Amino acid sequence: MQQKILSGCFISHCLIMYIQAFMLLAPLVSNSATDYSLWLQIILVSHVILATATALVLPFLLFVNIEENLQRLVNHDVLTRLLNRRGFFMQGEKLLKQGVAYQQSFSIVMIDIDYFKSVNDKYGHSTGDTAIKWIAQHIMAQLNDNDIAARIGGEEFALLLPDQSLNQAQVTAQKLCDAIRGHSLRFKGNTINLSISVGISSSYDANASIKTLLDQADKRLYIAKAKGRDQVVISDQQTDHVANGVM
Repeated sequence: MQQKILSGCFISHCLIMYIQAFMLLAPLVSNSATDYSLWLQIILVSHVILATATALVLPFLLFVNIEENLQRLVNHDVLTRLLNRRGFFMQGEKLLKQGVAYQQSFSIVMIDIDYFKSVNDKYGHSTGDTAIKWIAQHIMAQLNDNDIAARIGGEEFALLLPDQSLNQAQVTAQKLCDAIRGHSLRFKGNTINLSISVGISSSYDANASIKTLLDQADKRLYIAKAKGRDQVVISDQQTDHVANGVM
């Protein structure tokens, strides 16, 4: 809104300046005896009003932009430009409340890059950073506009998939696994094959929280790693259902 007001002030200012130039030049290029003095006075007042409006709006717009940039820095991961853990919880809780209001299911997906330490040890941390960004790009390619993706740890990512059941989220996660397995990262002359392990939880209950879902998905992530990695797990070894409507 502030940007639209500021743009309107600048456009209006330009139009008035053109009109003013026409009125000042008209007597010089024609024999017209038209008196533009009243209109020139109105234009002068308009200049003052527009200049004042611009002076009031511009600092506020700068403040809003600075605040937005600070919020972006606080809530986003610098390396991948995804949300960080803090941003994930903030946006996730909002979406969870909206989804419960419309009786939508929600799924949380936890992702860990397999054998990531060996990538750092063998190729260096710059290659490790590139691998993280490469995984993030694959994640974003699989998501819809309403989905949320975050880097919540070193090589750990979390996804929030609104209106996706456990089985639907499994399909999404499996596509991501297949895409990463089916491509190789090429960097500094090296070809690196990567894979991910995934754990998923889902909820339809108002009492569930992002933390509850994330913890459950994290447990299933470790089951995936224990079973050999490069796979998606959607249930516990002990039970398929836990409290608060989380599956």
